[in-house]
This record gives sequence, C-alpha cells and structure tokens, in this order.
Amino acid sequence: MKAICGLIFLGIICSNLAARATFADYEAFLRSQMNNATFVDLFNKHVKLFEDKDGLKLPTFPCKKYIRGGPVSDMIKMYNPDVKGFAVGSGNQYSKNAHLNVADSGAVSVDLIDQARHLVDLMKKEPGVDFENDWKIITLFIGGNDLCDYCDEELKYSVANYKANIQETLDILHKEVPRAFVNVVEVLNIADINVLNEGLVCDTLHFFTCRCGAFPSSAEREAMDKAVKEYQHAVVELVNTGRYDTRDDFTVVVQPFYENTQIPRVADGGPDLSYFAPDCFHLSAKGHKAAAEALWDNMIEVVGEKRTRWTPTQPVECPSADNPYFSTNLNSRTRNMLNNDDIFDDDDDDNNDDGADDNQKQNSSTATPGVVITVSGLVLGLFIVAIVVYVIRKRRSSEREKLLGHTVQMSYTQI
Repeated sequence: MKAICGLIFLGIICSNLAARATFADYEAFLRSQMNNATFVDLFNKHVKLFEDKDGLKLPTFPCKKYIRGGPVSDMIKMYNPDVKGFAVGSGNQYSKNAHLNVADSGAVSVDLIDQARHLVDLMKKEPGVDFENDWKIITLFIGGNDLCDYCDEELKYSVANYKANIQETLDILHKEVPRAFVNVVEVLNIADINVLNEGLVCDTLHFFTCRCGAFPSSAEREAMDKAVKEYQHAVVELVNTGRYDTRDDFTVVVQPFYENTQIPRVADGGPDLSYFAPDCFHLSAKGHKAAAEALWDNMIEVVGEKRTRWTPTQPVECPSADNPYFSTNLNSRTRNMLNNDDIFDDDDDDNNDDGADDNQKQNSSTATPGVVITVSGLVLGLFIVAIVVYVIRKRRSSEREKLLGHTVQMSYTQI
C-alpha cells in the first residue's frame, strides 16, 4: 500500500510540475492539492520527520540575557532595544511584517541588484528611521539557487557572473547607504544536499528544485564542489580589494561560518532533519537559530580568525570590554598587530600550536599581512605601534557609541 501511495504522490507531482518550475509554481501546486486527501496524508507524514522533538533550546548568552533563540536582531536588542527593521511572524518579502527584510527564498544572485535598490527605498520610507544618521546592519546570503542550476547552465551561473552580481549589489549599498555594516555570508556547499534525500517527498522536491546538488553525476559533483569553493573565494577576493573600505561609516565583511559547515547528524548517523524545513532545502526555525548565532559569532571574531563552521551547541560570543564593537577589515588589522605578541618570539615558539584549530578558524595570514621588523627598523616600529595604541584608545569610546550605543537600523536578510 505504501508503494502504491508513493506512486500516486509521484504521479501528482510529475503531472503538475515541469523540470524548470519556479517557486511560484510550487506554491500554486500546493494550494491546488489542499483538498487531495492522499496528498495531504502523505505530506503530513513527511512533515513529522522534520519536527524538533527536543524543542527549541535557549542558548547560553555569556554577557547579557538572551531572551530566546532567534535572528541576530534579538542579540542586538540586548545592546540596543530600539533596533528596527527586522521581519516578524510569517510571510514573504512583500508582507507588511517583513519590514526591511527583502529576502526571497527563490532568488539567484542577479536578483540582489534590484533587492538592494528596493531596500534603499524602503529604508528611506520606514517609519521611525533616520536614514542619514541611524546605523544599519545589512546581511547578504545568496548563491544556493545559482548552484542548484549550475550543472545545467554553467555560463549563466559562472563564478564571474556571481562575483559581478555581488559587486554591483555592494556598489549600490556603498554609494547609497550611510552608516552601514554589511555582512556577506559565504555560500553553503549545495552538493551536500544529497544527504537530505530522505524518502520520496525529499527526493521528488530535490529533483525539481536542485537536481544539480541532489542527484549529480560524478563529473557534476566534482564541478559543483569546485564551483562552491570558487563562489566562496570570489566574495573574499572582492572584499579584500578594499573597494568598500573607503569611508569610516561603511564597511563590508565576509562571514565564513558556512565554509566548512556540514549537515548535522543524529545518533544513528542520519541527517538531523529538525534543522531543515519540510522542503528538504531551507532551514527550519532551529536551523535559523543556529545560523543566526554563527553569524553573530563571526561578527564579533577578528577578520582572519573567524570560525568557518557553525557550532550550535556552543555558547555565543559577546563583545569584550577591550573590543566592544563588531570586527571590520580595518580594525582587525590594528588589533592583530597590537595583539601579535609573538612577533618577537623565536620561530620554535611560533610553531607550538600550528594546526590546532585549522578547521575552526581562518588562517589569519590570509587576511593580515605579516609583520617583519629588522634591527634598523625596530625603534621606528615601536614608535609607530605606540602612536597606534594612543589613537585606538582615543577612538574606542566613539566607536563603541557608534556601533552599540546609537539606534541601530536592522536589515537582516534571512538565510
């Protein structure tokens, strides 16, 4: 009987959807099947597989009380309760309760360009927002849907096109938006979606929505793995040019917590479906919580020393008294220089901890130039460091006020 029901369900899907169907097509299809008892029964059984049986656990927030698991805006509220702009409840990017969240779950990278323009317009109109003076956090996370079609249209979804789309989007924000801290979250490895091929419903949805990730040939899988790394490297390369570090009220930081993140597992080795929505692709509330906490941690961590995978079971980070602000490319270089006490140590001391945390942290040498001090330049180097220390101390109070004291404008693109 189960096999017959499966064939009926597969027949329903295949008779209503084309291989190049859009997300709007899927939404229309689901609405059309709401009175189909066979479909509803099978889908309800499927949804139960994704329930979080342990409930949504509250994380341990080490500095200030963290009210509940949720988006980054909840954590920012601990420092500024007046944060605005985040989405509440359910809906899409056009819902009133979306506010400044213009994320579209079906978007590809080229769509970000219009989203950026739309976001700028919304921020200027949002009640209670001082566009010129309020600080804003904007998070971009895109590329999964590009990669889902990569094996069928490699030219359209090439790394060059992906990078160009991200650049045009960031250029708009850089030109139009004052006082902004922009996160660019690296894309997750879509090739790992085949781990979620759990049963007929997931298999069918994956076949139509992300065949390149879920059912690739060996050659396609190899090309996908390469494309993921190139997508990730492309945004790092773009931001490291310093193109967006030309003003003291705007910066772009790459957040790499997805770079080495893998599908969570349960005790028997199978995928932990509680982190995913019933479409077997997007994150559930539990998954969003884990991603939000990982993003927050990356925002606190120094550039070059950021975790490259999420750690849902670990406490989240907090700004310290010494570093009470988000890490940027510029302030990370200064902090790395001031904290790099071992530049005067012997090489043997430098190598004591090599490789201890390669999978968890970025190699700081990729983001911060090494410091080499010759005997003749030692006095000059110390003099420069002393000046930098003095300047940093002078600026810290104003930076703290800018990023954590003023009203922060939140525009969090959900992932």
